[in-house]
Amino acid sequence: MKRKFIYRQFLLLAALLAAGLVSCNKEPAEVVPTKPEIGISVMDAEETRAAVLYESTAGLRSEMTHEGEGPFIHTDAYWDGTTTKYFNSHIFYFAAVSNWRFADGGGNIVHFYWPPDDSYLNFLAYAPETLTYTGVTIGSYTNRVPTFDCNLPVADNQTYSSGTISMKEFIYAFEAHKNKTNDSESAVPLQFRHPLAAIYLSIASAKQRMTLNSVTFKRIYKKGTGTYNSVGPTTDWEPDTSDGTTDFTISIGGVMGTDMHTGSTYGPFIVMPQVMTGRTELADIKMVVNYTPYGGVATNSSEISITTAWAPSKKYTYALDLGTDDGAVNINISVTDWDNVGSYTDSDVD
Repeated sequence: MKRKFIYRQFLLLAALLAAGLVSCNKEPAEVVPTKPEIGISVMDAEETRAAVLYESTAGLRSEMTHEGEGPFIHTDAYWDGTTTKYFNSHIFYFAAVSNWRFADGGGNIVHFYWPPDDSYLNFLAYAPETLTYTGVTIGSYTNRVPTFDCNLPVADNQTYSSGTISMKEFIYAFEAHKNKTNDSESAVPLQFRHPLAAIYLSIASAKQRMTLNSVTFKRIYKKGTGTYNSVGPTTDWEPDTSDGTTDFTISIGGVMGTDMHTGSTYGPFIVMPQVMTGRTELADIKMVVNYTPYGGVATNSSEISITTAWAPSKKYTYALDLGTDDGAVNINISVTDWDNVGSYTDSDVD
């Protein structure tokens, strides 16, 4: 009988448990709320030569597509109103899921969540993460005002040569005043900007067998500090006048009709935005074209005035008209926008 009683008690307990009337815990299980995760949408770009630029929709994603260690886009999130970081991380494109991901230095996926108290964050991202060949270093950061220091190379034409690596463009994105309430439903848009300028040389016309030896930009600044300006937005540049100016010589050595033709283009070459004229106690920037006439031995130089300033996110093409005689050199300058080229992906970083 005792055995039957125990059996009946067991059946009763099982029924109560099934009905949810008896709990094995003293307190109900905690319901963990879903935490809103921070997502990022990233502008992509493509590489060109001589220097490497980011300027269309495929290249940046291609460069950042991998499973493992770098290359990465570097990303910092600052508490708004402070210089303290909420986190710093890396971003790469995870092709297996067609999405951007935060990662640690080893390429392992990590997750970041919006502060639960609805605090605001400011996001600063830049590429390439390794700045060795950009001529740029990250400067100071104050609330919503990042800065960048540059010391651009003017040797080797910023081009590939044996044993060296080309200069690479530096781009950055800054998005301020983001929080959980306003931004958790969509990705934070990292709109990458081109703080520097790029120049190209093209051949409009030249006498056959003329050799274009070099083009020099006289007395330019190669060193200075760029500061993010929310108006635009854009990047304001202040040259380092204590470092003086330098000549930027682009060696070409092309012979018209053989390895140089009408339409031949050289570049891009990355330069610091600056004015050409009206510089206090400093002579104007000039372009000097050095060439050798057909059959000649001595070289000729023609100095040309240029007045169009170099502005951030602009590309300048100098079309050289070397003329049909040995003394006439003219240029035509065209300017194109470099910023906002390409498109955005709306894929979140998880």
